Amino acid sequence: MTGIAPSGGGSHHTAGTRNIIFPLGASYLELVTVDDHIVAAGHPFGQLVTAALDSCRWAAGWAVAGPTDPVRACTLERAGVAVSVQGCDEAAAAPDRPFILERPSDQPFPGDTENPTELTRLVVTGPDVAPLALPPGPTELVRRPGPAAIESFTLARPGLPPITLNRDLWSTR
Repeated sequence: MTGIAPSGGGSHHTAGTRNIIFPLGASYLELVTVDDHIVAAGHPFGQLVTAALDSCRWAAGWAVAGPTDPVRACTLERAGVAVSVQGCDEAAAAPDRPFILERPSDQPFPGDTENPTELTRLVVTGPDVAPLALPPGPTELVRRPGPAAIESFTLARPGLPPITLNRDLWSTR
């Protein structure tokens, strides 16, 4: 439907989760599920994914690249790739807030692709609609009042109508 082919992914053994990655150039979409509920219960990222599944949220969370605090962060590993994540517990409670993901500079970025699809817009709702102090990026962030949630995101490809994915349906606009 989107024309985006998955590229990579696998099991996060220490978090009890599994992912598949859809590269989008300057960003990427990651679909994640729980592989092992016992292991997931003991890892902040596993808890984030479990919370989303348990509450039937269509999207678990969203990440921004940035430095993590070694004291507060934890490692997320799969197949020789390791990143540091921080704030998964806050994101599980308030999905309108991102968690931070820090990738070592020697690791390839999973969004790298010749595919021209871009994540152009992310809409979140939450009780606090004040702007977040985020680094500039290619994705427009829209914050609206409402229950804490990821409302939608939009993918765009040159020459095709954008595709907006949301909690209710897939739509083209």
